[in-house]
Amino acid sequence: MTPENINPSNVGFGYSYILPVVVSGLVAQSGDILIIENPEAHLHPRAQSRLTKFLAKVASCGVQIFIETHSEHILNALRIAVIEDDIAISNQDLSVLYFHDKEDGYFTHIPIQADGKINIWPESFFDQNEKDLDIILGF
Repeated sequence: MTPENINPSNVGFGYSYILPVVVSGLVAQSGDILIIENPEAHLHPRAQSRLTKFLAKVASCGVQIFIETHSEHILNALRIAVIEDDIAISNQDLSVLYFHDKEDGYFTHIPIQADGKINIWPESFFDQNEKDLDIILGF
């Protein structure tokens, strides 16, 4: 198969799903707002991370971006974006909110430190992987 005979309909659904997000990021101007729901859908972890770094770069140009996600890869890519110099986004520019339904409110603010670390992890906040590994490794 050569590039000349590849039909666009044979491209994975992830590409067609995420293309409008990428185009929106490319045409957004400083002061614009971009709202993205579940950008991780149909994307493998590396693509999730790369997309998030792209969106962080867009945000560093003055575009306000809201991302609703359940992906640990998205969150970790934001943490990496804080510590990588080429992206130029500050932890002060990020606000991570964990939504829940508890007596003390409906969300918890999760601060990302300047070194990308998160010191406050709500219960059941991206800890399933660790629990699964404990079972697999026999701990």
